[in-house]
Amino acid sequence: MDENRFKELEEEFNAALDEEFREEEESSTAIKDDEKSVQNIEPKLFVLEEYYTEKDYLDYCKYRYLKTRKWLKVVWIIYLLFALYQIIDSAVKQSVLLLIISAILFGVGVWMLLWGSYYIPYRRTLKQSKNFFAKRIITFYENHLECDADGNVRSTNYKNLTHIFETSKAFYLIIGKDSVLMIFKNAVTQGSAEELSSFLHRVADRINA
Repeated sequence: MDENRFKELEEEFNAALDEEFREEEESSTAIKDDEKSVQNIEPKLFVLEEYYTEKDYLDYCKYRYLKTRKWLKVVWIIYLLFALYQIIDSAVKQSVLLLIISAILFGVGVWMLLWGSYYIPYRRTLKQSKNFFAKRIITFYENHLECDADGNVRSTNYKNLTHIFETSKAFYLIIGKDSVLMIFKNAVTQGSAEELSSFLHRVADRINA
């Protein structure tokens, strides 16, 4: 191979390499521009980092039962009155077997009214949810929120929220029928709990509009 041909090949190789570098740089710049564009379109409003405990979820189950499940309490009160009537009736008729059965039914009704109605779904959820106690990073945007639970990212549009409850320590965001996202006020890392409260009240107004 003569020297001129070698120089031509070297120049072609360098030109191809420069073209490849230029394309990579343009692609990288485009990606960065897209990321900046997305950030400009929907900036992060609030960020939280939190862990759930069994007590946290039990507190929520109690709150939800006392706050919204009034019909269920009525059902159990009617059940208790019926069981109490059976106890009195069996005592009058001196039927020992019926008295024992009625007393057992009455005890079950008391347990369900005071404790079982929220403890049973509480235990079922803990059993079914594999990443319930994983670290959660929750990010609020203008029209949706994202929950990252140990790398499992879930996006929820605010339109899918059915209720928003607030207590002294937390917000309970009800998604769909029974799914809940617990937001602890002391876990806010970007923004403040007061600002988040005002924002969620505006979201609730949109939901109820």
